This record gives sequence, C-alpha cells and structure tokens, in this order.
Amino acid sequence: MAYFYDIAHGGFYCDAVHGPRTIPVRDPDWTPGGDDTLAAPPRVEQANPHCTLPPAGDLVVLSEDTYHALLEGQSRGKRIVVRDGAPTLADPPPPTIEQIAARLRAQRDALLAPITDALQRHVLQTTYAQPTTLTDAEASALAAYAQALRDVPQQPNFPHTVVWPDAPALTDAIPATPEV
Repeated sequence: MAYFYDIAHGGFYCDAVHGPRTIPVRDPDWTPGGDDTLAAPPRVEQANPHCTLPPAGDLVVLSEDTYHALLEGQSRGKRIVVRDGAPTLADPPPPTIEQIAARLRAQRDALLAPITDALQRHVLQTTYAQPTTLTDAEASALAAYAQALRDVPQQPNFPHTVVWPDAPALTDAIPATPEV
C-alpha cells in the first residue's frame, strides 16, 4: 500500500483506496502460436481507468510512519504545511483580531443571555401584576450589569484588553465573570 500527500491541494491519498495508476492486463498484441497455445498470455501494464489519484506531479510519496505521524499531529491541533516540497507539521497561526473579538463577544453573549431572560421575566411579571422574582432594585442592578456587558466591545483597547464588569450578587443564576 502506498500513501501520498497532495502538495498542490492538501489531502491524503492511498492507492488501496484510490486505485493504482496502472494495472496488469493481458497483452492485446499477443497471439498464441505453435507451442504457445496453452501458455498464459504475457501481461503488460496499462493505465487504470478507475484510478482517482491526482496527477503524479502533485503527490509526495509518504512512508506509513510519516502518514500516521502527520495524521496524529493534525488530531492534536497541528496543521500540515509544505516545506521544501514535503508535508510537515506546524503550529496553527495565532488567532486574528477578528477571531479574538468574536470569541470575546460570544463570552459576553453567554453572560448576557440569562440576565436578559431574568429582566424580561421581571418586565412581564410587573406588566401583568404578577408576583415578581426580582425586586425593582435587583432588576435595576441587573439592567446596569447587562448594559455594561453590552458596552464591552466599545472599551478602548477591545479586544486586546477587556475589563469584565462585576456581576451583581443576586442569585446563583448569574454567571461568573469569564477568564480572559
């Protein structure tokens, strides 16, 4: 079994799965003659019409150990890059500013969701003269906290530095300030 890495497009190939490039076939030019009538016809190599390997110039042959090492490295978060015409493992690039900002906004949204739910419940309970889960002072503290969370992306050095607002000490339902 032969393993390959496609250096042009990335990805692994194996001739056991994608088929060998050539297959042995009966020599179409051979005709039995004389004493050869019972002999097996000679075999010749022919292009395999079922081979799905990329062009040979795009492939690097890998040993089985290298193939498994590359897969193992990928499963641990490494990425495969081509250096000097061969695949090798490299650390992933650091996250972009946009990715960091998106992660921080997701953290903010996770903190904000239960607060928003509690405030909406309080508004409905108050509107329909139902017993309220929160006092007006607690709701006011939660509303201020929710606004401070919404303002996190407007902080001067966002997303490089973030100062998370302190959650009011109301209930266990209020999430803790995330680690940065």
